[in-house]
Amino acid sequence: RRKALAAAGRSALAGAALGVTGASAARAEESQTYSDLATGTSFSVPGTWSQSVQILGDRKLVLYVDPENTETNAFVLFTPVAADYRGLGSFGTIDLVARTVIPEGPGIESSLLDSKQVKGNYFFDYTIKAAADQPVRHLLTIFAVVPGQMLVTYSAQTTEANYAKEKALLMKAIDSFSIKA
Repeated sequence: RRKALAAAGRSALAGAALGVTGASAARAEESQTYSDLATGTSFSVPGTWSQSVQILGDRKLVLYVDPENTETNAFVLFTPVAADYRGLGSFGTIDLVARTVIPEGPGIESSLLDSKQVKGNYFFDYTIKAAADQPVRHLLTIFAVVPGQMLVTYSAQTTEANYAKEKALLMKAIDSFSIKA
C-alpha cells in the first residue's frame, strides 16, 4: 500500500524538478479540460498550457506546462491499485499518508503547510527543496482512489518565489479537479 503512495510521492518530486526558469506573462482566460473516461477524472488548466503524456510501466502521467514559465505546471498520475483498495483509507489516515508522501531525507527540505480531506479526497499543500541547486517548489496535491482500480494523484505547482503570483491560477486548477468513482 505504501509502495503505491511512495511511487506517487516520488513522481510528485520528479514533477517538481520538471520546471525551467522562464518569465510569466498574461494568460488567456480560456481553459482546456482534461478528461479520463476510464477513471471519471477531469480537471482544467489554462488554454495556453501545453500537454504531454508519458507511459511509465503500468502508470500514466499527463503533464501540462505553462509555456511562458515552465516552472509552473500541473500533472495527473494514474497508478493501478489492487482490487481490495476501495478508498483512501486503504492507504491509512491522512496524517499517515502525509508522512509517506512528503519527502524526507538527506539534502531534502520539505514542509507540510496544510492537509485536509475534501470531497472524499486527500489534499496536501506543501513545499519541497529537493537539492541545494534547485529552488523551493510549492505543490498543491490531491489524492483520490477509483475503488479497486486506480490511485489518482493530481498536482499543480510552481516555485515558492512565484507562488504568490501563481496561487490563484493553481488553486483554480486544483478546484477544477473532479472524479466520479
